[in-house]
Amino acid sequence: MKKLYLHSAVTSGIFFLLVPAASAQNLTEDLVEESQHPLSNYFAALLERSIDSSLSFTIWSLAAITIVAITLYLRNRDTPGNNIRRARRLHKKGLVSHERGDAEAASEYYMRAAAFREKVEGQE
Repeated sequence: MKKLYLHSAVTSGIFFLLVPAASAQNLTEDLVEESQHPLSNYFAALLERSIDSSLSFTIWSLAAITIVAITLYLRNRDTPGNNIRRARRLHKKGLVSHERGDAEAASEYYMRAAAFREKVEGQE
């Protein structure tokens, strides 16, 4: 019964989600010891390597997601430095709009930049 469960789980590609890594290693060791066919030994070794690589992939993915989340938080939080940066960016967009001749969009950018500058004065 173990062999059938292992084979069906591996072929569906969700073995690493169904069985924890420690018990998966025990299953692969049992299969290697029980089987006499060299092809089954190959698949058991391949399964063990894929479990190890999926664990390292999961760890690196979580680390990358954590770094991205921290970076996004630090760039978007409401601090005086970030608000000055936003005001500067909006002012530059207003200048570009004014040079193109779109006075309405330019005044909108200037008003939004002024709001960020006032926010900075309130934060200090």
